[in-house]
Amino acid sequence: MVCFGFYVKDKHFVKTQHFSGDRETVVASSVDFVIQTLVDELSA
Repeated sequence: MVCFGFYVKDKHFVKTQHFSGDRETVVASSVDFVIQTLVDELSA
C-alpha cells in the first residue's frame, strides 16, 4: 500500500494505491501513478 498526497491548483487530495511486485516494481508503478495523476489534474 502506498499513500500519496497532492496539492494542485489550490486543491489538496490524497490517494491510496496497492501495487504488487518487488520493491523496484512498486517504486516504478508509484512514479507512473504520480505522473499520470498530475497530468490528469493539470489538464482538467
